Amino acid sequence: MSQSTSGATASAPHRIAPGPISESASAPATAQRRGRLPSRRIGVSVACEACRKRKTRCSGSRPKCLSCVQKGIDCHYTSANATETNSAVLKRKFREVKEKTSDYEEFYDSLSGLPDTDSQAIFQMIRGGADIKTVMRQIREGNLLLQLSLAPETQRRYEFPFVTTMPSVLLTADNLYLRSLIFDANFQDENQQQLNIPLNPNSRTGSPQYIYTQPYHSAEIVNTRLSTVDISRWTAVTTDNELMRTLLHAYFLHEYSSYTSFQKDIFIQALIDGDKRFCSSLLVNAVLAEASVISPF
Repeated sequence: MSQSTSGATASAPHRIAPGPISESASAPATAQRRGRLPSRRIGVSVACEACRKRKTRCSGSRPKCLSCVQKGIDCHYTSANATETNSAVLKRKFREVKEKTSDYEEFYDSLSGLPDTDSQAIFQMIRGGADIKTVMRQIREGNLLLQLSLAPETQRRYEFPFVTTMPSVLLTADNLYLRSLIFDANFQDENQQQLNIPLNPNSRTGSPQYIYTQPYHSAEIVNTRLSTVDISRWTAVTTDNELMRTLLHAYFLHEYSSYTSFQKDIFIQALIDGDKRFCSSLLVNAVLAEASVISPF
């Protein structure tokens, strides 16, 4: 029994394993296999309209993709930039449509309450080709010129801390102060009538010195757009919109007329609309920095 078992074991073939492969021999084969691998395709977030309609691969190049250049056709993107996705484009278009719809609703509500003369003027603007934003701006701010035409009170610009009338001991005919512009602006004419002092001709409206009797110290910029604009999205310095609106009012009142480096109305409208063509964070920060120098706030 043992002899048959040992004989069977001796007659079984010996298994031969493959020898180890050296690193120098395997390196060229590995490099060759790697060289055959296809390059990884770089995906684009948004394709042009022509490639989307043809359902072909788009390179995403701007202003024209490679496929449109080869075919010689127009290339148009709905996205504002290369990083804006299709979902972001849809959200932006929805927001624009919603804003336009709200403008038309406000226009309808405003038109129903306007006088006939103002309604006819608005109708002429529409026939002249004015857009909805221009028409609504006219409706909101159309009466500002009328407000500015009102003459301010100039009888008393300042008040004395303890008395508001001229002391009787000074009401003498030889007092030259009674003939000055300051007296004309601060005290009523009854004191002059008591002393038979004629009014200073230089203090009348239209004279060269009439400007000195106007209360320009209390002048303010009246602009409804500046009262509601969100300036904090243009700067990271502060989030206090009231402070920044006050600074802009001070800049346009004191500095803008002397150093006009940009168009005010276009800048304000771009500030509201988020239009980066006519407004930027650099410009907003520069204006606020200049305004902080001349403003007491």
